[in-house]
Order: sequence, then C-alpha cells, then structure tokens
Amino acid sequence: MFQKIAIVTCPSMELERPPAAVGILVAICKSMNRDVKVFDFNLKLYNDLNAEEFQQTEKYWRLRVQLPPALKEKIDKKFQDYVKEVLEYQPDLLALSVFTLMNNKASHNFLSVWKTLDKNKICVIAGGQGLSTPYKVNLSQQETRLQSNADLNFAQFLQQNKLINHYVIGDGEDAFINILNNNFNFPGIDGISPVQLENLDSYPIPDYSCTDPNSYKYTQAPGVYITATRGCVRQCVFCDVPMRWPKFKYRSGKNVALEIFSHWQKHGVQIFQLTDSVVNGNLKEFLAMNQELLRYKKEFPDMNIKLLGQFNIRDKKQMTEEQYRTMAAAGWNVLIPGVESGSERVRFHMGKDFTNEDLDWHFYQCAKWGMQNVCLMFVGYPDEKIEDHQENINFLYKYEKYMHSGTILMIRWGYTGSI
Repeated sequence: MFQKIAIVTCPSMELERPPAAVGILVAICKSMNRDVKVFDFNLKLYNDLNAEEFQQTEKYWRLRVQLPPALKEKIDKKFQDYVKEVLEYQPDLLALSVFTLMNNKASHNFLSVWKTLDKNKICVIAGGQGLSTPYKVNLSQQETRLQSNADLNFAQFLQQNKLINHYVIGDGEDAFINILNNNFNFPGIDGISPVQLENLDSYPIPDYSCTDPNSYKYTQAPGVYITATRGCVRQCVFCDVPMRWPKFKYRSGKNVALEIFSHWQKHGVQIFQLTDSVVNGNLKEFLAMNQELLRYKKEFPDMNIKLLGQFNIRDKKQMTEEQYRTMAAAGWNVLIPGVESGSERVRFHMGKDFTNEDLDWHFYQCAKWGMQNVCLMFVGYPDEKIEDHQENINFLYKYEKYMHSGTILMIRWGYTGSI
C-alpha cells in the first residue's frame, strides 16, 4: 500500500480557485489515513514570474509558441526546483492531475525532469481528461488537433516513454482508492474501460487544507468548485456529456449544503461555482439543498455566500416562483442557462425542450428576485435558417430591458463546434 502521496498540478489552469480534483484526492487520502501533500505548480509558477513572463509561458503551454531563450532557461530551472521540492517530501506515490489538454505540455516538462532526478523510481500515476487528448512533443495546439486518431493520446505517450507507471481516465475516485491499496486491475486504470460512479454521497467532502482558497488569485472573494451531479437530464445533440456519464447521478441536497457550509466555516469561502451540467437537474434535491442553506444562514447570519452554475430552463409548473425565491435567499447569484438560440424551433431540434414562454418566465423571476444570468448562445447551428438567425436578433431587442437592469449579465456567443 502507498502511505505517502504527493499530488502535483502543472500549468496551465485558471487561478481563481483551487483545483477541484485535488480537493477530492486529498480528502480520500485523509479518509484512508495516508500522508498527503499538494504541490500546485500552476499557482507557484504564477507567483514566481512577472506579468510579461507569465503571459509568454501561457502561450507556450497552450499554443506551443516558443519561449525566448532566457525565459526558457528560467522555466527549465524552475521545473528542476519543483521536482526537487517534491523529492524532498520523499513520497512513495506521485499523483499528477492533468485536467485538460492545456496541462499537457507543462506536465510533460515536469515528468521529463522527474525521470532524470528520481533515483528511487517512485511510482508515478496520472489522471484527468487531458490524458485522453492526442499529443506530440513539438506540435502547436492547432497541429495537434489535426492529428490522426491513430496517434497516441497523452496517457499512452507518457506510458510508452516510461514517464508514468499508470494512468486513470474517467471518474477517478474509486480508481484512486484502489491505487492507494496497490490494486491496478480496476476500471479506468491503464485503458480498462471506466465505469460511472453510482453513489456520489459515499465519498468524503473535498478537503482544501492543502490548497487554501485564500491563496488563489480570486477577483471578488475566496471560492471553490462544488460538484453536486454528474451527467445531465437532457440529451442535447451537440453535447458529449452523455458519452462520459450515461446516467444522471446526483448527491443529496443536504450533503451538498453541508459541503458549502464546511468550506465557508473552515476557509471563509464566499463564492461557490457548481461544476454541474445543470444545477437543477433533480428539482427535489435542488430544493432540499437551498432549504438546507437557508437553515445554515438562519443559524449563522454572517454566512454571506454567492453561488453560480449552469441552469436548466423549465416551465413555471416545475420552476415555481417559490423555487426562484428560495434560490435567491439561499445565495444564488449568477445562473448560466444554455439558451442556445432565440429560435424555439432550433432549440427543440437541439434537444433544448423549453418554449419562449418558459424563457420569459425565467427572466421575469430572476429580475424579481435579483439573480443575474450569463446566457450561452450558439452561432451557426447546422439546422439554423435565416429566419432562425433573425430570431436571435429579435432575442437581443426583446430582452434588452433585462440587460439594463442587470438580470442579463452577459450573452456568451459560441461557435457550434470544430471539425
């Protein structure tokens, strides 16, 4: 069994809040009485560079734009120091979190240095969605995306080059628990097909004692991510969520509220961003969460929190005025609805089964109870006709009053997809 675990994250990730994956990994380690230490080199490198250097390295990680020689030498020296810092901890397991493809280049750099300096041949594992993306060492991001599907994904590349011993793709909680017990023959590990987690309430609340939210570069107040559900209640034609999580799974509302309360109490966290595809996918548990938060706020009047997350527009029978009132009182501040189109016909074609009347109801209630919206919208949906495009234009004029009132904080226009 592994007893001393080093958890490492590398650039490039946003710095607003601590990484969510690290929080649950730390909690699992502590629940199993393992010693654990987190090395967030994404945050550390930001603190070690000036603004211009940081911007240049972001282009290096994300776009593979080459660094000036002096800065390249400085970055190489930093990674030498980072590896030595982990080795001084003397772990018997190194767990590298690779959140997206934006982490791949820096993760490769770190592991390359690790391989040269690790004389004890410590077991190295990697996990995260970034491992499933294609990877070649010297290609730009655009060139990487144009690679054939026959090319190695990042996990295979790392394993074949003996930079890691094992990798995890898919939900990592159960796989990580088994790895800590030295069992690598488990779904999600080393190419074994992953399985979706069944009971989300059975895992410990994420632990941010190793990654204090107050040390991150927040814009308003300290914050953390909350994962209340996995999967989605909709089957939108453009979305890959059903492929990753075929079933919609959710935690109990009381369990989610307890997590929010505990982070506020322990770290003074005020901003909570839910990572869910839809926060109100299960209306019963969503209401239970909000009611439980109201109970906490009554007991602790100084519990001033704000919540934000992706929201599913529903009709007034499902999302009643009382639901909206309770949401606002519980602390919901910014909702991110997938409006997608001003055309009702296009929305139904996508699988967004809500009417223009439902949209009117949503904005009216948000305006009444003081909640803001970031509306996600598509441009150029394949089935879109000129009259549907005109409906998008009409949408802007129709709801302009809500922009002036602050109910619509932003319209986020996105392209349909990439080929």
